[in-house]
Amino acid sequence: MWTPQPLIEQAIDQLAEVGPTLGRPLVDTLEHSELCNLKELRPGSRGRSGIRMLFAFDPDRSAILLVAGTGPGSGLDEDEAIPLAEARYAKYWAAKERRPGDEDRRPFAGHQGRST
Repeated sequence: MWTPQPLIEQAIDQLAEVGPTLGRPLVDTLEHSELCNLKELRPGSRGRSGIRMLFAFDPDRSAILLVAGTGPGSGLDEDEAIPLAEARYAKYWAAKERRPGDEDRRPFAGHQGRST
């Protein structure tokens, strides 16, 4: 039986190795988010499963995986996934801000907000 796990692991490994400069076709920026650096990791997949993982880089250039699922029509609805990813990143950031020196690098600063 086919499993997407090797493709997911390869995509995450490549993201870790290349970092913020990794682009299409593996990574794309999501336009409808209040989080200016919310991106989507799309490992290759068989058929129509469309594996997608929403993530953001923190100011230290670490990728924070926030939401994962399959593509449109099969489990990962952007209208639900983006707010969930934003909430999870805000929670991550709130915990990180408690460390001295991190409060000046807020991820939401300077972004115009969600486009409709």
